[in-house]
Amino acid sequence: MAQDTTKIRSEPGGKRLAIPTGGELDVETGGALKIAGITVTASAAEINAMSGGGLSAAELAVLDGVTPGTLTNSKALVVGASGEIDALDVTALSVNGTAVTSTAAELNILDGVTATAAELNILDGVTATAAELNGLDFSALAVDGLQAARVARGTYDFAADGGSQGTINLGAQLPANAIVLRGMIKVVTTCADGVADAATIAVSIEGAGDLVVAIAISDGSNPWDVGIKDIIPDGTAANAVETTIARQLTMTIGGVDLTAGKFHVYIEYFVGS
Repeated sequence: MAQDTTKIRSEPGGKRLAIPTGGELDVETGGALKIAGITVTASAAEINAMSGGGLSAAELAVLDGVTPGTLTNSKALVVGASGEIDALDVTALSVNGTAVTSTAAELNILDGVTATAAELNILDGVTATAAELNGLDFSALAVDGLQAARVARGTYDFAADGGSQGTINLGAQLPANAIVLRGMIKVVTTCADGVADAATIAVSIEGAGDLVVAIAISDGSNPWDVGIKDIIPDGTAANAVETTIARQLTMTIGGVDLTAGKFHVYIEYFVGS
């Protein structure tokens, strides 16, 4: 320890070292400053930084024991390296100056939701009541009380579906136990195969040709010319068709590929049990 004897003196008893005004105590490299036997390891620069901060012992204490990214009660909040925090309990929250008024329970309803903004926007402006929306629940149709019959529509369009031989889904599905009461076909464009109209067309829901049996376009009784045509279910029990499971409304082209045609199939049904 360097000592200027004109400025630093040991007072009587040796229990106190006095440094008068203008004196200095310089701990040289290799030396150590201890307080109550504990070595002070902070550098002079670090100590000076605290001196200018104006921090009290109580203010420094809120940092004691803090782990970045982990919330500790009555301690300073220090986010992790990626700006994260493990948990936060707030009494009020605002985003860009707008207060968030939803409760935690209300926000938790969104947990697991996979809908996109566009999908949620579909609901914007919907005025249907819960009872009206529940009317779309097929399971609610097989109960006693007043029930509305349903209408399904399927479409064949050569321009979109092509005319290859085989089965084509018409874009409508009926639930299990749907009982088809009646229906009709509206032909918009006469069906043709470009040969001799030998192609056959059948329309089905449960079994092959149960709505319209396979019939050639050339047949004089065929329903494939422009106009509104009958199907087999005609409102009688004898001609009704019931699905055993959920079924697609389909058409089947046979014999020759189609080269033209467009029609809509309308079927009225209710759900049995």
